[in-house]
Amino acid sequence: MRAEEIVVELERLARLMRDLVSPDPVVRADAERRRRELLARAEAERRPWRDRVEAALDEALRRLRE
Repeated sequence: MRAEEIVVELERLARLMRDLVSPDPVVRADAERRRRELLARAEAERRPWRDRVEAALDEALRRLRE
């Protein structure tokens, strides 16, 4: 990830954090929706990696038991 992309991402997260504590309930509700979408996307991106690690650990454990 390039520095410019990191800055854009940090600015977006800062807006999200600000909106999550907004006194306006409509802004807060939208921010909460964006937060849930962000968490779901992060989980989906992490899942393939986690599955590969778990598979490798299972294989190593199987070999140790043999």
